[in-house]
Amino acid sequence: MWPNQFSQARPNIILGGLTTLGIETLQLLMSFFYLGNRTFDVNDLILNIVGYLIGFGLYKISKSIFKLSPDVFQIL
Repeated sequence: MWPNQFSQARPNIILGGLTTLGIETLQLLMSFFYLGNRTFDVNDLILNIVGYLIGFGLYKISKSIFKLSPDVFQIL
């Protein structure tokens, strides 16, 4: 969708971290208002970011192996 903005590691770390932090914060708020039995866990935060980085690394490796162009996933 955004081939130039998220092709670097730093914006991906920020995006993954903010997404994970948002989900964990939502779980904390739901627990505070008795809307669920989920808890805020720092381990989930760390492991989700690590998983996000592993996925980004696999994307970069597969992109270099298969020589994919940035617009290969765009709808014509």
